[in-house]
Amino acid sequence: MDNILATAISELNEEKTIELVKRSLDKGTKPFQILKYLQEGVKKVGELFESGEYYVGELIMAGIIFNEVLNLDVMKSSVSSNYSECIGTILLGTIENDIHDIGKDIFKSMALVEGFHVIDLGTDVKKEIFLKKTKELHPDIVGISGLITSAVNPISELIQLFESEGLRNQVKIIIGGNTMDEKTCHSVGADDFVHDAELGVQKCVSWIKQAR
Repeated sequence: MDNILATAISELNEEKTIELVKRSLDKGTKPFQILKYLQEGVKKVGELFESGEYYVGELIMAGIIFNEVLNLDVMKSSVSSNYSECIGTILLGTIENDIHDIGKDIFKSMALVEGFHVIDLGTDVKKEIFLKKTKELHPDIVGISGLITSAVNPISELIQLFESEGLRNQVKIIIGGNTMDEKTCHSVGADDFVHDAELGVQKCVSWIKQAR
């Protein structure tokens, strides 16, 4: 089922993707596993975009299909039934001047299944909003997504704001996006970086466990 579902969304076959998701849930497949399959397909879409076989329209379509899956009543009820007691809070958003959201949305969905309370600020989020909401909501983790190269400076400036406001030691910061690497993570002052939503959620879970 994994290859079939990943292929369906990578080929932008909306009807088949939704049907396969429903069938998988009926067979008892866990929502987290389905999200992993979908993530594989979305990753393939990204690779096809980078190779020039897909264009922006295909990226947008993949995001639409993914969000339609998330909004299925059967998917919502299955995810809800997997909620455990809230293990922690993640404040999440895509940094200003960047409107990419599919990676963020996959991460959010997986984090919800793992029992996190996720506050999603959306895309093109200004540094001041991240700072304000962190002060108001006191999250355990701040997740910052940035797919484009120009996202690096605003992320660095945001973390510097956290430092100057005395908040940096109160939260863990994870950054995500294809342009992020170990060097960037170190230079902006984040705690970790990730290209894979599942791995990102696992890191967040480990931070919560370590803090207990």
